[in-house]
Amino acid sequence: MQVSWDPIKAAANEAAHGVKFADAATVLHDERALTREDPDSVGEQRFVTLGRSGEGKLLVVIYTSRS
Repeated sequence: MQVSWDPIKAAANEAAHGVKFADAATVLHDERALTREDPDSVGEQRFVTLGRSGEGKLLVVIYTSRS
């Protein structure tokens, strides 16, 4: 899976939450992660994943799939 993000949003997320998107993306490789479709998403399909990052942090990652 290729992961990409908006650098401006990534900088804002790191400032607000102390988590880099590059670290958050590692959650998508957690074999024990739980993923569900976001029921509150409007206009596009989004997913919510709860899992451990490569550094062992428990994170919630919200993302969408782009073609």
